[in-house]
Amino acid sequence: MKVKITKIRDDVEKNSFYCPECGCEYIAFYTNQIARELQKEVNETIEKFKKQKNLPKKKTVRKIEKTKKKIRSEMQKLKDEIERDEEHVKSQMSSL
Repeated sequence: MKVKITKIRDDVEKNSFYCPECGCEYIAFYTNQIARELQKEVNETIEKFKKQKNLPKKKTVRKIEKTKKKIRSEMQKLKDEIERDEEHVKSQMSSL
């Protein structure tokens, strides 16, 4: 399955895929610069841990989990904001 990344405004990207059976688009998640930077931080921490075996495992895992929690929070905030905007547009269109 191929993920499609679409810029939907300023720094916000929609990550979606199309079902090969029905052709419907499914949105996986939204990201912005903050979420992408946090994802980069997680990847860098993992790579650093792989290269430097003497890093404390528990501390590294806690750091990664804390950062992933921030990513989830940022993505949820984006999703809520985008869905709220879409509902607003739909209600404006229906009142015409």
